[in-house]
Amino acid sequence: MSLTHDDLARITERWSARPEHTRAVVLRGVLGSPVAWHRVPPRIEGFLALAAIQATLGRVPEAPGPSPAWVPCPVDRVSFGGYDVDAASWPRPVGAWAWSHRHLRKRPDAESYAAPSGKVLIAGGEYKAIDRIEQTLCAGALEWHLRADVPRLIALLPHMDAVGRTSGGGLGEVARWEIYDDPDDAALIRGGSAQRPLPVDPDMPLVAGSEIRMEPLRAPYWHPGVPRAPCMMPEPLC
Repeated sequence: MSLTHDDLARITERWSARPEHTRAVVLRGVLGSPVAWHRVPPRIEGFLALAAIQATLGRVPEAPGPSPAWVPCPVDRVSFGGYDVDAASWPRPVGAWAWSHRHLRKRPDAESYAAPSGKVLIAGGEYKAIDRIEQTLCAGALEWHLRADVPRLIALLPHMDAVGRTSGGGLGEVARWEIYDDPDDAALIRGGSAQRPLPVDPDMPLVAGSEIRMEPLRAPYWHPGVPRAPCMMPEPLC
C-alpha cells in the first residue's frame, strides 16, 4: 500500500528539517563494500526518506502509486529556478577510488512460483534467473554536502546501513557515518558549478560546458510520476 496523509504527517513531525536546527554539513559514509554506480550516483536524500518511512512506520510501502508524494527527511528543501529541491549534493569519493563491476544473479521472488496453476519453466521466460553486471565504484568513503537538521540526521542514520542499488547483494554497505561542518555550504553550488541537478535559473549564468538535461526533481527519482525539469548537471567523475 502507498503512504497515507496520516503516514506523511507522522513522518513530517518526526523527521522533517527544522530551520532552527538546520546548518551546512558534510556527511561521510565510510564504505564496507563497493557501491553500485549507474548513470547517476546514490542520492542520499532518497535513502534518508526511505529510512524515515521505515523508522516511523516499521515498513516500506509496497508501491508509491502513480504520483508519489514527497517524503520529508532531515535534509532541507530550498527553492531554485522556480522549483523546490533537496539541499543535498551528489556524492564524491574520498581519497583513491576506481571503477569496477560485480556479477549479480537476479532470481524471481519466491512468491511468484505459487501463482501459476501449471508447470513452471525455469529454463526461460519470467521464471528464469538472470545474470547481470553491475558497475561499481570502489572507494574508502563517499561524501555528500547537505543542509540538514543535524540532531534529526544523527538520529536517523542508525536506520540506514547501506546506500545505492542492490544493497541486498552486498553492495553499498556503510561501516560508519561521520558528520562535519561545511564552511563552503556546497550542497547546491561550488566554484560556480552545480553539485546536484539544479533547475535552470534564468538569473544564473551557466558555467561553460555545463550539461543540461531533463531530470526528476525529487525522490523517488526512478518513478515516472515525479516532476521533471531542465537541469544543470554536476560534473561527472570521469
